[in-house]
Amino acid sequence: MATMISEVYNAFLAGGTPEAEARKAAEALSAENLSTKGDIAETEGKLTGNIEAVEQKLTRNIVAVEERLNQKIEAVEQKLTRKIDAVKEELNHKIDAVKEELTRKIDGLRSDIVKLDRDMAVMKSLL
Repeated sequence: MATMISEVYNAFLAGGTPEAEARKAAEALSAENLSTKGDIAETEGKLTGNIEAVEQKLTRNIVAVEERLNQKIEAVEQKLTRKIDAVKEELNHKIDAVKEELTRKIDGLRSDIVKLDRDMAVMKSLL
């Protein structure tokens, strides 16, 4: 048998509602079917706990993702540094090779200039 609030039942009867309908309405509005402030507070507490749990889990997940991203970024930085160092080394070798070739050419030109100076000195002495 369902419970009902007798004051609600009596009020419906006093308002002219037929007895069967007044009983159904009073039963529908019984304390068992209505949420109390305590029920609401309990539900709110559960929801707050659930929200906090979700927030903590999200925070842990975000931290984990940040750590993985930082590791990947560090790996990429290391790879780029190695590649940059390799390019620098290759460029330094090429620069050294160009310097050596220029030095050889300059030395050759100096030698040619010395020969020309001797030849000119000989020509002057012959004139």
